[in-house]
Amino acid sequence: MVNLHQRSNAVVTIALTPVDNPSLYGVVETDDAGRILRFVEKPPIEEAPSNNINAGIYVYRKEVLKYIPEGEEYSVERQLFPQLLDDGAPMYAMAFPDDYWLDIGSVDKYLRANRDVLAGAIQLPIPGEQIRPGVWVEANVSIAPDATVMPPVVLGAGVRICSNARVGPHVALGPNVVVKDNACIEDAVIWSDCTVGCNASVKHIALAASCRIDDGVQISELSAYGRGSVITAMPAAAS
Repeated sequence: MVNLHQRSNAVVTIALTPVDNPSLYGVVETDDAGRILRFVEKPPIEEAPSNNINAGIYVYRKEVLKYIPEGEEYSVERQLFPQLLDDGAPMYAMAFPDDYWLDIGSVDKYLRANRDVLAGAIQLPIPGEQIRPGVWVEANVSIAPDATVMPPVVLGAGVRICSNARVGPHVALGPNVVVKDNACIEDAVIWSDCTVGCNASVKHIALAASCRIDDGVQISELSAYGRGSVITAMPAAAS
């Protein structure tokens, strides 16, 4: 991709990936040399000029940055690229039909990417030592003797899994996560310094850093929480 960018003297080169249904994405039409002719945003499938979409990976020449205003929201896809094309600037694209690509703009897709990494579908290094098939552990991890770890799982440095807790499958825990007694975690990505309380059960969840799930919380639907969130158990309804 960099070679194409340099060889074609492009101002921007965009990675493309093929999809089955291009009507959900921004489609990029190119000539035979890879020069971009136009962008078509979410066309009806029968009108799509190709099934190659913008994969969100770019190579820029630094002078392109002058187009981007400081201190305000700005979209390179919806504003910069059309402007460059209107100005006649050389823009090129390169398709990667055989490489893994996934739009992780939803919790479902984000968790799918985690599952794919842990399953080896993507050739990415997984941190830590693989202490048994599908279980990667970094330094200073503590697992209670009666806790259960079900692969595939990756446990960051300083993770503590307490008595009778169950972690996995398809779980990534960041550094210093604490899983308290009898808690259960499945299909989850939990960033650093989070705590999952006693008897809590969480599935299909993404937690940013420094979150706390209180004792007894039950989460089974797709969900995501931002940094520092505190998730409490709903009080019982009055009879």
